[in-house]
Amino acid sequence: MDVAPISAEARTNRRRAEVKARLRTAMLELLAETSFRDLRIEDIAEAAGLSRSAFYFYYSDKQELLIEATDAMSDALFEQADRWWHGQGEPAALITEALVGVAGLWVENEVLLRTATEVSTYDERMRVFWHQLVSRFVEATAEFISREQGDGSIDLRVDPRGTAETLIWGAERSLYVFIFASTGGRPIDELVDSLAAVWLRALYCRYE
Repeated sequence: MDVAPISAEARTNRRRAEVKARLRTAMLELLAETSFRDLRIEDIAEAAGLSRSAFYFYYSDKQELLIEATDAMSDALFEQADRWWHGQGEPAALITEALVGVAGLWVENEVLLRTATEVSTYDERMRVFWHQLVSRFVEATAEFISREQGDGSIDLRVDPRGTAETLIWGAERSLYVFIFASTGGRPIDELVDSLAAVWLRALYCRYE
């Protein structure tokens, strides 16, 4: 059977994806040893086997590279969180399962997520991007709370938006502090258990 030849456009797109993947890998390897502030574009390009001028063919600056890498990771995080929002089973099991998945990705992608979190504190473009990323989780959680209130699982006096903001931003900060800010090697299960307990009490404990 004849195989259709790969078009020039397809070859170009594949080449572009391969080079961008090399740049992301190079950036993360360098960030394991240096801060984002001190990271130079020429070092990223050299580690990826490119010239400095070639870097600018793919990205306008290192912030754009960081944002793209973090954005790709956010989809994997969202997929793990969705085990709770659209899973079937008891709330305690679903919340724990989702938190285990999210926390596991934070651990596996420590360099990327640590850098994204820290850069968002001083770079305006990264701040806006990070806020939008986390807000995606807030909105999904607020929608979930409203659905649960509709079938009587969560008390109507729970404010969906405010509660979602508290839970999601609290988890984001807890993950950063626990994983990256020198926690003395404590197991991540401790954080998952603590967050799950807080979330269950906030959402499913009946008001008197």
